[in-house]
Amino acid sequence: MNLSKNWWKILSVLLLLYTFLAGLLIPLKPGILYITPDDTQAGEEVNLYVKGYNTHYLDAKNISAILRLDSTYLIQAKKITPISQTEINLLFSIPKYLKTGEQFIEASLFIDNEIDGYSLLPGALQITQKEINLAKADSLYTDIVLEKMNVKEGLTFPYRNILYETIRNLFFHVPLWFGMIIIFYAASIFSCRYLYQPTDKYKSKFRAGTLVSFIILIASFFVIPKSMASLGIIIKSIAGVGLMVGVTGWFITLKTVTNREHEDFKTLALTQVGILFGILGLITGAVWAKWTWGEWWSFDVKQNMSAIAMLIYLAYLVLRSSFDDYETQARISSVYNIFAFATLIPLLFVFPRLYDSLHPGNGGNPGLGGEDLDNTMRMVFYPAIIGWTLLGVWLADLVFRYKKIQQKYLEKEEEFYD
Repeated sequence: MNLSKNWWKILSVLLLLYTFLAGLLIPLKPGILYITPDDTQAGEEVNLYVKGYNTHYLDAKNISAILRLDSTYLIQAKKITPISQTEINLLFSIPKYLKTGEQFIEASLFIDNEIDGYSLLPGALQITQKEINLAKADSLYTDIVLEKMNVKEGLTFPYRNILYETIRNLFFHVPLWFGMIIIFYAASIFSCRYLYQPTDKYKSKFRAGTLVSFIILIASFFVIPKSMASLGIIIKSIAGVGLMVGVTGWFITLKTVTNREHEDFKTLALTQVGILFGILGLITGAVWAKWTWGEWWSFDVKQNMSAIAMLIYLAYLVLRSSFDDYETQARISSVYNIFAFATLIPLLFVFPRLYDSLHPGNGGNPGLGGEDLDNTMRMVFYPAIIGWTLLGVWLADLVFRYKKIQQKYLEKEEEFYD
């Protein structure tokens, strides 16, 4: 094997091997699965049974437990009784009057110890107060200082309720979609190269446009004040489109086309691999949805738009097989491929943001932030994107080489019969 030419193949294998090993073997941080009961009355004592995850309640020497009603109103556990490493009983005395004008209030549960660090279950306990009396609540309330909590040491992934161990799917489902988009983008470039004979005439203009768009895009993040956010969005959008057009044009004119059929074969190979990645993305997404949302397919807007995008690209394969003449087949399918990529962007990134969605980052649902995609997960997530993308390019290269061999075979077969 020529390492100077195939280094990226070796890199893809190493990155994916790292993704599988690290993504599946690094443990999750300790957390709280559930508590029982999950509701109580003000003025009563409540004994909470807590089921932990990856916890060490028996081994811990200093365990503290707190119910947090708001940023300043805390209730400390009167008695803490570990049952097992993952089970513990907490006794809380709930004041008769709470420092809130609401009849119902949800309290979050914090459990902290020196081994596991702190664990949080948001909205763990619903407290109902029959009578609201803020004046008496002040007299019953004792100030509790929330001391600095312990932090779990070692390499761990964040524990998130609902997601649990399925958070590891982030290293497979999302990078497959990233790889699919990059591969479809490359396929659209080769479609343009098939339809348009690149020349050096516009190469310098594309490069200049790319540089100017990039400078404007970067400057818009620092120069435009927050008070002009709407203008900033418009400028960023225009600069982003200009950057994409410039980069696309630069790639199209990067190298002179010597064999138009090969450009078409590359388009076909990349599109087939992109469809494969898209189908795998739908499958991994359906599995994730089953364990987090309760259904394989919940008809979420992003699920529906992704399925439509796959149908559009599958129609590309149907379109190619509809023509007997190769030139007609290649020309029309290249035009269609460009159209398919143009529809992919609004289907995946625009429409889902206009409607309510269960997916992070869409329909008002916040995207993965620092608490979800922490530095430990980034160590695996970003290499996974590169690894899956390189694997897709490798697969497309194999398909492309097969098409070239098939073409040579057909040409020799025609010569033989002629």
